[in-house]
Amino acid sequence: MIHCLGKCSADEKNALLGVLGKPPEQTTDEDVLAVKRLFERYGSIDYAKEKAGALKRQAEETIRKLPPELHGLLEFFADYLISRKK
Repeated sequence: MIHCLGKCSADEKNALLGVLGKPPEQTTDEDVLAVKRLFERYGSIDYAKEKAGALKRQAEETIRKLPPELHGLLEFFADYLISRKK
């Protein structure tokens, strides 16, 4: 979200903030699609994936410092967080 807000025009920023300011039950499919298009236009989804991957690598480095019996479980959890769809 922050990435997109930093890249988009003033009008797009106002539209994006307008959608964010709506209660969830008032957010339409068109609102969601408009936000998705902005994210795609400015590479915000790719940016988020890259950032998540970097954070996962940091977590893996930290995990290696913990007792070995925790490694598998924590790495599984990190993979899950990166690959989940929702």
